[in-house]
Amino acid sequence: MIRAHLPELLEFEPNAMHILRNAADHRADFQRLFSHVVHRWISGEHEKDELESWQGFLDRVRGGLERVLESAGKHDRIAIFTSGGTITALLQLIIGVPPVKAFEMNWQIVNTSLSLLKFRDREVALASFNSHAHLQLLKNPELVTHR
Repeated sequence: MIRAHLPELLEFEPNAMHILRNAADHRADFQRLFSHVVHRWISGEHEKDELESWQGFLDRVRGGLERVLESAGKHDRIAIFTSGGTITALLQLIIGVPPVKAFEMNWQIVNTSLSLLKFRDREVALASFNSHAHLQLLKNPELVTHR
């Protein structure tokens, strides 16, 4: 996503290449740049041929969820391991928040966190989001990371 929007990103932030190359040392600046790119992507106004649109990604996630629901048995418990982008799309689809709000929630997702969806037939509800009690129990704040 960043590569596709890099020319415009350099206009927005002339030091973008330095920030990107040294992201670990410039976390706040990287987050600002990444947020800018995400907002361009989800707006749908800056589509790139080499990059799937947000709507296309959302449709693909919706299709994946539908396939899971179609193959699920009545009492099945299903585990899906995925990334923050997919979780963000699911948040938008399930709770109906706009993409900007879904990405505000995305920035809070802790690595290895658990979110629980409950389903009945084709109805899906968010039962819990971003639980990371398994990390908190270890009482080591360094284990709680994002992105």
